[in-house]
Amino acid sequence: MSAHAAFAAGLLQPVLPAPAVLHAVDDAAREHRYAVHRNNTTQALLRAFEDAYPVVRALVGADCFAHAARECARAIPPRTPVLAEHVQVFPAFLATTPLPDAVRYLADVARLEAACLRVFHAADATALDVAAWRDLQADPQRLAGARLRLHPACTWLACRHAAVDLWQAHIRAERPELADLDGLDPERAQDALLWRDDDGLVQVVALPPGCASALDALHAGEPLLHALSGLPADAVGVLLAHLAGDGIVIDLIEHFTEQA
Repeated sequence: MSAHAAFAAGLLQPVLPAPAVLHAVDDAAREHRYAVHRNNTTQALLRAFEDAYPVVRALVGADCFAHAARECARAIPPRTPVLAEHVQVFPAFLATTPLPDAVRYLADVARLEAACLRVFHAADATALDVAAWRDLQADPQRLAGARLRLHPACTWLACRHAAVDLWQAHIRAERPELADLDGLDPERAQDALLWRDDDGLVQVVALPPGCASALDALHAGEPLLHALSGLPADAVGVLLAHLAGDGIVIDLIEHFTEQA
């Protein structure tokens, strides 16, 4: 094992002794010096998790969140120096952690917050011109057969719980921990659409269930009519409004069928 690997091995594993490669006058001094590095590493990771998941932290409390984040860091040590990438492991970690029935929605909220981070850092692209959308919508046949290329700075989720409502209630509060959840039903399933607007801000809206599957189909190259065919009319209207008005489509490929 290299000196670097030996030094890194125990940073997140407190049961391991301080590495012999760390110079010190005796073992006690070595352990004390290494404890400083352990603490700095752990605190840096905790801050990264806290910055990425403020709503999850508010929902469970600071102490519970710190414990979960610490356990996640120990179970899945960073494999990248970019902490914004590493903290993406948290939703998967929560999904494998038994959660009390009262907070089963945590995994969905964590997925939503991770998606916000991805959208914020995603590549930029030029949205489809509004006039092109207007022309397309004027011809139902062209619209039905169009294949859409979606913006890299947008994503979507199918959630079993009201992750968007929970997230918005906390983000709109003066402080996340002061969110008013009265009247909010966390058990109501909803899909989520996220995109980065022209000001660089991540926007999050709730969509009717099934819209995420339709967006999956569009992303896979299905024609618009086929992708939307399984949705009720009101959901189709909601999704089309976002596709046309929020700059989340960057190109369209029209499918022409030759007439016999």
